[in-house]
Amino acid sequence: MNFSFRDVRRTFVIATALFAMYFGAGNLILAPYIGANAGRDVLWVLAGFFISGVGLPMLALIALCLVGSPATISMHISPLFSKIFTLLVFLTLGPCMIVPRTAACAYEMTKPLMQGLVAPLSVVCTAACSLVGQAQVAATHIDVLVSAFMLILFSALFFAIAYSCAVHPGSLTNIMGKISGPCLLILMLTLIGSFFFQRPSTPPQIVNSFSAFSQQHVIVEHSNALESGLYSFAQGFICGYQTMDVFGAFIFGSILIPYIKEQGITKQEDVVRQVIKSGCIAGVLMMCIYAGFAFVGGCMSGTAQHFDQGASIIASAAAFQFGSWGSLIVAAIFTIACLNVCMTLSCAAGEYFAKTSEGPRFRWALRAVCFVSFVLANVGLSAILSYSVQILTIMYPLAVCIIAMALITSYTKKKRATLPDDTWLPYQIACLVCALETSIVVIRDMFFTTVTLPFDFVPLADLHLEWTIITLLAFICTYVFQQARAYVRRSTL
Repeated sequence: MNFSFRDVRRTFVIATALFAMYFGAGNLILAPYIGANAGRDVLWVLAGFFISGVGLPMLALIALCLVGSPATISMHISPLFSKIFTLLVFLTLGPCMIVPRTAACAYEMTKPLMQGLVAPLSVVCTAACSLVGQAQVAATHIDVLVSAFMLILFSALFFAIAYSCAVHPGSLTNIMGKISGPCLLILMLTLIGSFFFQRPSTPPQIVNSFSAFSQQHVIVEHSNALESGLYSFAQGFICGYQTMDVFGAFIFGSILIPYIKEQGITKQEDVVRQVIKSGCIAGVLMMCIYAGFAFVGGCMSGTAQHFDQGASIIASAAAFQFGSWGSLIVAAIFTIACLNVCMTLSCAAGEYFAKTSEGPRFRWALRAVCFVSFVLANVGLSAILSYSVQILTIMYPLAVCIIAMALITSYTKKKRATLPDDTWLPYQIACLVCALETSIVVIRDMFFTTVTLPFDFVPLADLHLEWTIITLLAFICTYVFQQARAYVRRSTL
């Protein structure tokens, strides 16, 4: 195959767009925290983090490209399950959770730059309250009113920009691959690169292992370096798992694949090959940025400050290197990262709702998504997030199961032209067991925290991965039973 400059350029544009789609604010804050707290085991932690936070999402995207779409594979579990699961994915990743949170997160990181608006907005809010006879409210709650008004102005501008870019799905990949993605990379590389030339004078904090900073598990004293490293590897794997980036495969494919086909790549094998090439480059970019921010976190760990969040590490690092300009750099990084995610998820959600309902066209569906997200970003986001997170906790294991189904079936289809109907029974039972187990655990964690379940004694329960063992056992038992029954039937003929 002859490779032209145009092909290479297209591959890098798609890879940069894919990187920008995946790399949101949640991804941004994890690596500095790991670097600041992992100590000697930082390589172990990053190895686990790379597998679950980079490898699995890219593998998921490739797997779903092989089978066509998430609906294609989930339909074999149950048509009703496919509809409900897909709807919940687009609701939670769209207007009910992630999209409004992008505006709220970008606002929090931009707020330090908006202090110049406090005085004039205080005058406006005081005058408005006086006009409606609520001068006393303005006097006692002026800070709250000004903050709320600033959030309204910021989120309105934020969603207006997101809508203007997402309203043209065919151009979205170009925007992210040629403009916003490279800008985000340049800003992050500038911050990371500055630490190769100037670092805090105090040496990095050295701790024995990442386990000493685990907030969710009991601190374990490790007898040797290997045991400590393996535990840190597991902690890193959990950190990457908790990004829930596998969901991106359900969303981003609907934007990337049409763009690839518009470039003249129409054969399914060529589309998959293009996704693999771009996905590998995007994965390498993500690992380099993660490693770079972990390095920044390690450099900042020796300062007198105590960091309990990755965002505070990035803010302090930027202030150390660039002074007052650091706030501008941090605000730009977080705003662009959040805007990339907002544009992608809003566009995908708008397309989904436009296709599944006979009423609204894409533009109206996109407007509805942006409007609902704007309202939730300003009113009641915290309450909705508390429930949405629980829903995602149930859905994410199911998403991983669907990805596994896609990988296995894409492999078996190479050997068989068609798959018999009973092929799907083990997958159906496994997904049912997975859904029941995660639902029971979530309900217990929400309402009956003192209750002990049998699942708590399953291996990996302390890492919240017991569902993998239970689901795998359900799949194996069903498959063995199915094969035994088929053998008995053949022997009686």
